[in-house]
Amino acid sequence: MLDSHIAGYFQHGITLNEGAVVFDVGANIGLFTLRVAQKLNGNVQLFSFEPIPQVYKVMQQNTAQFGPGTVKTFPFALSRTQGNLTLHYYPFSPALSTAFPEMWDGNDDLEKAIAGTIRTVPKRYQWSKLLFPSFLLPLVAKLLRRKPVLFNCETQTLSQVVKSQNVQRIDLLKVDVEGAEMEVLAGIEPGDWAKIQQTVLEVHDVDGRVAKISELLRSHGLTQVKIAHETGFEETKLFNIYARRVTA
Repeated sequence: MLDSHIAGYFQHGITLNEGAVVFDVGANIGLFTLRVAQKLNGNVQLFSFEPIPQVYKVMQQNTAQFGPGTVKTFPFALSRTQGNLTLHYYPFSPALSTAFPEMWDGNDDLEKAIAGTIRTVPKRYQWSKLLFPSFLLPLVAKLLRRKPVLFNCETQTLSQVVKSQNVQRIDLLKVDVEGAEMEVLAGIEPGDWAKIQQTVLEVHDVDGRVAKISELLRSHGLTQVKIAHETGFEETKLFNIYARRVTA
């Protein structure tokens, strides 16, 4: 199921060639990072960011075992400034961990996302639909977010990393940070935008965020913009924004 989610990033003209430089912001257990490394035969520079210590440890182990020599991992979050941030870590569903837990409050987006995931489950797991009838989804959503663990994490800006790692270009900036996407983009200095060739961002469309981010990307030369729901998320406010820079 995670592989299906990852495959969705490579749509609407998003491509990578060997020798690419990729930023994986919100790397989780590192599966996207590893699939890119495999896709490009290890001929890629990957910078992967995961601030939750329990998840970062798993990502480190995965990348060390399956992606040697291609991955640099960072145990902090990217944000608009250097500092600290409080994160809510959900042990029963780490992918939902966020600095903005309120984004799931007062709406049924999480229930709809779960329903969509179940509806589009791979054929080999069709039996799982029997375990999650629709009337149970509110309970499932509640259980996934139970017993959150709060902790402070370090933050740096994307431009700080670009400078410290001497990054000259970013062929793909992938951002999946559960509501903090505007914070990540705010940490890009004007002079660094030209280094970014492609982006894929998961965006929670509250307060017109999809429109604001789309305009921001276009204003920095990433003019080929496509907005689409991931398969299964059509009834939610979760969108992917794909953007590419057109070069002569």
